[in-house]
Amino acid sequence: MERTWLSRNLVPYYLAWIPMAVMVTMLLLNRGNGPAFSIIVSLLFCLPMAAVGAGARFMCRALPLKRQRMAIVLSSVLVSGLVFSGIWAGLFVLVLRLSRLRTPAQIDATALELFLLGVAAFIFTLLYHYLVEAAEQVRRALHSEDEARVQLGMAQLRALRAQVNPHFLFNSLNSVAALIGSDPAAAREMVVRLATFFRATIAAGRQESIPLSDELALLRNYLGIEKVRFDQRLVVEEEIDPALLNLQWPPLLLQPLAENAVKYGVSSSAEPVRITLTGTLEPEHAVLCFHNGFDRDGLPAPGTGTGLAATRERFERFFGERAAMTVEADHGEFRVTLRVQRERLK
Repeated sequence: MERTWLSRNLVPYYLAWIPMAVMVTMLLLNRGNGPAFSIIVSLLFCLPMAAVGAGARFMCRALPLKRQRMAIVLSSVLVSGLVFSGIWAGLFVLVLRLSRLRTPAQIDATALELFLLGVAAFIFTLLYHYLVEAAEQVRRALHSEDEARVQLGMAQLRALRAQVNPHFLFNSLNSVAALIGSDPAAAREMVVRLATFFRATIAAGRQESIPLSDELALLRNYLGIEKVRFDQRLVVEEEIDPALLNLQWPPLLLQPLAENAVKYGVSSSAEPVRITLTGTLEPEHAVLCFHNGFDRDGLPAPGTGTGLAATRERFERFFGERAAMTVEADHGEFRVTLRVQRERLK
């Protein structure tokens, strides 16, 4: 990738040598040389010099521009330019004299001007490469910053997920404890189901994302466990658009919503409570809605809000700014709506 980036930035460098070739040609024409001779000599002077100057980027890397070393760098650049241009102009003069195409007087008349043009071209070459190197450093810094931001986000997601798992474990153990005295057989069945469920959640928890179909399967397993405890008091309905099933989803994101529905809806009500999960595709959004009833007179003491807070943060971090989670509680109904723009799903 770096080689491609450098090659792309060498194109304007070589294009910048065209005006230099024109200047050398005009200089030779002003000295009374013919057009053909001026063009050929200009190309023979500029093309090799441009090719050699392309390698000056390695000098720029070896002598980076730093405030504490600025005098050393500038003096090195100036000396290098004088030496390089002197050698190049000297070779140019030597070849012309050996070829005897021009008189020594004609050659000497243009030697100083070619030397000065060479110094200017060398300094231009180094300045160009210093600018390219500075741009490359900025690009690398931005890339490193983006990588660090992604790693930080992933670490925060893992921390949030670790925070949710104990929340689920505590609720599950409370459910088992409630059954041990009243229905030992149901408690044993629930322990077996929990073992199977935890095996599946551990496998899912090792992944950064899973298909929504797998997330729904985990949710069904959990509600099946709670069904053992509450029997007819828990009614579950699910209506999901099949187009959403392959959507990549944060593992166990829906788990705290189901736990809250059981704790604050089913367990606090003597009447059957319906938990409904719907998933639809709207023109601009994919919408998942978790809905349950509750008995306003039988609600337990409010919790810490850990489950909902962690769910919101994980959801918004995973899907970004185009995702929104809303929570509504009114007239004995509790509803959590998860909304993602369809563009984010592509």
